[in-house]
Amino acid sequence: MKKIGFLINTLAKSGGTERVATVLANALSELDYEVEVICMSKSTESFYILNDRVRVSYLSEKSSVKLTDYWSLGKRLIKAAGHLDYIIGVGMDLCVLTIPLKMFVKTIKVIGWEHFNLTVRGPVVGLGRKLGVWFADHIITLTNHDCEQYRKRTKKVRCIYNPVTINMDPVSNYTSRRILCVGRLTHQKGFDMMVNIWAGIHMRYPDWQLAIVGNGEDESELKTQAAAAGVGNSLEFFEATRDVAAFYSSASIYAMSSRYEGLPLVLIEAQSAGLPLIAFNCETGPKEVITDGYNGYLIPAFDEEVFKDKLQALMKDASLRQEMGKNSLVNSNKFSKANIVPQWCEILV
Repeated sequence: MKKIGFLINTLAKSGGTERVATVLANALSELDYEVEVICMSKSTESFYILNDRVRVSYLSEKSSVKLTDYWSLGKRLIKAAGHLDYIIGVGMDLCVLTIPLKMFVKTIKVIGWEHFNLTVRGPVVGLGRKLGVWFADHIITLTNHDCEQYRKRTKKVRCIYNPVTINMDPVSNYTSRRILCVGRLTHQKGFDMMVNIWAGIHMRYPDWQLAIVGNGEDESELKTQAAAAGVGNSLEFFEATRDVAAFYSSASIYAMSSRYEGLPLVLIEAQSAGLPLIAFNCETGPKEVITDGYNGYLIPAFDEEVFKDKLQALMKDASLRQEMGKNSLVNSNKFSKANIVPQWCEILV
């Protein structure tokens, strides 16, 4: 039985990275693998549910770690991961720890799992990517675009999409007057632009509501912006929840306003619920999920006026919502766990 470890910063957050790592760990543990998740820091319990087969450990008792902690964390990782056959760094920045591990544990194989796109840069992730290119056994990207970029530097790279992470039947009947957005309330997700878009059209559709589900550091600022824009009665904020499926089932359109992404899990989830999609065509991600005019609309990056026009086209036409929603269901098959998990198993041999 192969022993697989996931190294991740924390499981306490409600983001897509934590969600998909949890889903993959659970899926592998149900097959012929012994799985554990090694967290850099110990915050609170996992936001998403891990099954009983998955062991969780922590390199630090701190609620968060700094760069100055990396030396001690590296030494603890050697002890924690010495028995593993594979270690998967959930984020290329963690190659800064997993690559040195290979020097001390000669039998371990290291996988770098890219969770952003290559335009997202920083000193730690930059170093991690270089170490991964030089020394990792495999690099997994979320998009074909990034896979092609990595292949200019290494052949040991493969694109594996994130799998659908929720189990639900498609239940939207496309008559709901709710538009749904899900994500962390942070600059990356562009909810400030979404509030602007809604402010420009909501008066024409008094029976429609925009729902934003998530937590984050911009919550207060976004609520202030919404109040100033006069959309308080038609825009509602909801806390992040494990039961996100209930929100998908209550909507008839899914809207995403991100400034950048890796591969947006929310789009994958929304289309598996049969929702038509609309999103800015940011650097990577949306175009891997949305075929413009087929299962939704790809909007030129950050063009709020075009976003308004296409969103209204969906709001006005239930038959268009239904057609695109049905196409979303067809497209969702390539992101199913039945298709994605075997691709990981081909590597973990």
